[in-house]
Order: sequence, then structure tokens, then C-alpha cells
Amino acid sequence: MTEEKLSQLYSFATEEIHRLTTELYESIHTDDGNPQKDWDTTVDEVRKYKKLLIIELEGIKTALKEFNEHCRE
Repeated sequence: MTEEKLSQLYSFATEEIHRLTTELYESIHTDDGNPQKDWDTTVDEVRKYKKLLIIELEGIKTALKEFNEHCRE
């Protein structure tokens, strides 16, 4: 893997994190722009975000691991 490819993978993951963060913000607000006040709804949205966020962060770690393994060859 090249440094350019590693950078592209970082870019993809961080762009996805940005998109997910925006979606979280929107999901914890009503259509009128007021904050969501329902505990269960808000916690559910946070849990979904956390699960997807962890996937993207693990992707960054995996990309770096593969890059480093490739450099050793």
C-alpha cells in the first residue's frame, strides 16, 4: 500500500465520520430544529452513531496496520 492510498483511506473514513456526525445532530433535533427531549430516542440515536463511529475508527487502524505490514515486506 502506498502513502497516497493510506491517505485516501483516512480521508474516506474521516469524511464518513463527518457525515455520521451531521446525521446524529439532525436525528437528535426535531424537524422544527428543536432538540429531541425523549430519552429513549436520543440514547438510541447515540448508540447507533457510536457503533458506526467505531467501525470507521477501526478502519483507520486497519489501514495503518496494513500499510505498516506492507512496508516491512
